[in-house]
Amino acid sequence: MKKTIRTVMFVALAALCGATAARAQVTDTMTFKTTFPFTVGNTTYPAGSFTVKRAEDTDLTVLEITNGTTTTLFATEPESVPPTQSVKDEVVFKKYGDHYVLSDIWDE
Repeated sequence: MKKTIRTVMFVALAALCGATAARAQVTDTMTFKTTFPFTVGNTTYPAGSFTVKRAEDTDLTVLEITNGTTTTLFATEPESVPPTQSVKDEVVFKKYGDHYVLSDIWDE
């Protein structure tokens, strides 16, 4: 019973976290690889190679992530970096238990 309650709580938390907008600043196509599955919105992707780009016919706040089989559109909150900080291509995940959720995307 405890395991069931814990599982339900985790799924609810993951759905809530996935429903929030990721922070991103992506102007070009970006590729990355993961060795673990992760969630974007309501979609869970397996480990593998991915491409992130601005969704066509939308503004810069909507991005598209794909692994070649599945594609997800998600809203972002663009952020600027202070001029004293350098930015490199980076994808950041938050870990909840043994599950990962896409959190931030930075494009050089």
